[in-house]
Amino acid sequence: MKLPIPTQDPRVYLKLLQLDLAAHPPTAAVKKITIEAFPAPLRFDQGGFFQPSAPKPAEMEITIARLRAIVGEQDESGRLLVGFPIVQDSHEPGSFDVVHSAVSGIENESSHRCEPKLALRVFRPPIKVNVGVSADKPTAVVIHGKRKSVVKASGPMD
Repeated sequence: MKLPIPTQDPRVYLKLLQLDLAAHPPTAAVKKITIEAFPAPLRFDQGGFFQPSAPKPAEMEITIARLRAIVGEQDESGRLLVGFPIVQDSHEPGSFDVVHSAVSGIENESSHRCEPKLALRVFRPPIKVNVGVSADKPTAVVIHGKRKSVVKASGPMD
């Protein structure tokens, strides 16, 4: 089990262990369970004054473990059924992957910091956008009457 954040609450460990054992029952009798813990500084959260409070990460992890126990972890094709969505770097509308935990999604994003991020994907509902082209490459985009230069373009240019 990989926890989303450091915690000192033994009830979280116990509940996650119970849910994991229920989802993956052992094939033989269990005589002993060993837990290996790595020290990490605790994170303290301060919510916004006018924002609704979000669930605690440990509670969210327990809820997700319960959902995995109900619906299963993967479908027939091997894709995760329950997890955290991350946007794929693709031109396909609505393309995303599901990762096991929010921490792994952050690690994936931080490993590609040097690469430029795709800023314009899909507008819902669709809006009219004019694209200026020079030598079969986009050079400018006009949205709501504002013209912006294209800094970098990639992908299919059909």
